[in-house]
Amino acid sequence: MMKILASLSPREEMLLRLRFGIGTEMAYPLSQLSRRFSQPPQRLGRIQRNAFTKLRQGSRYFLSQI
Repeated sequence: MMKILASLSPREEMLLRLRFGIGTEMAYPLSQLSRRFSQPPQRLGRIQRNAFTKLRQGSRYFLSQI
């Protein structure tokens, strides 16, 4: 999982980690993350969707390496 997340940009990786509680004590809603990242929630949603797309494409590569 960490290798796959490392394939993202630092902003995308941090957003997904905080959004879904990966390596943190809790998950945060986009409204709270928008204050932390100084971006509107809609923009963070777009970044999140783009990160998911990258993860889907990258997971095919990582799975083929097993």
